[in-house]
Amino acid sequence: MKRHLLLPSLGLSLLVAVAAVPSLPAACGGACACSISPNTAAADDSLSLSPQTQTLLLDQLADEGLAASIYRELGEHFPLHPFQNIPRAEDTHATALRALLKSAGVDVSSPAPSAKTTPMRAELIARGTTSEIDALQVGALIEERDITDLRKLATAISEPAAVSLIQQLESGSRHHLNAFVRNLRRRGVDYTPQVLTQTDFDAIIDLGSPGQSHGNGRAKVRQNS
Repeated sequence: MKRHLLLPSLGLSLLVAVAAVPSLPAACGGACACSISPNTAAADDSLSLSPQTQTLLLDQLADEGLAASIYRELGEHFPLHPFQNIPRAEDTHATALRALLKSAGVDVSSPAPSAKTTPMRAELIARGTTSEIDALQVGALIEERDITDLRKLATAISEPAAVSLIQQLESGSRHHLNAFVRNLRRRGVDYTPQVLTQTDFDAIIDLGSPGQSHGNGRAKVRQNS
């Protein structure tokens, strides 16, 4: 999930793919379950992605699936709201990436996991199934890594429509990180960032009262108490 992304410019317009994706902060609001139709992005034969870019975006797509898979398994052990709702949001993030790739004619039927996916999944599942607190901390760590990856991706590309899509995905991940951190605080645990700097973490996290409506356009996130 954490990768060093060095993407070339995507070049031609991704407007067809991006315009079909609603604002993810809004879509991830409430139950954090985004809703995007699988058929919202029409193919755009004019879009061209380099082989390297295709590979990196397919890796990101696989990572979204990995996160959803881990959350669903942790949810079987600890049926907390984040583990019930956020996997659906991760599915939506994957839908947005598929739309982008499909618009360039890339086969997205079954993105291959990276070589480190299987051991990483096993490690995070083992850690997360130890306790409810550990499960929430694993969720926060996954979202930290996702935010970091998406920020690198956004700075590595120049096409405005593509950047807009990646920023929307990052915004969704920020909401998910807030959800995990808020649940930990409700259980008396202050989460320490493992990937983000403390400054970046503090800028993302709203540590107000549980369930309140966030400022700066953040959506209210319902969580299990």
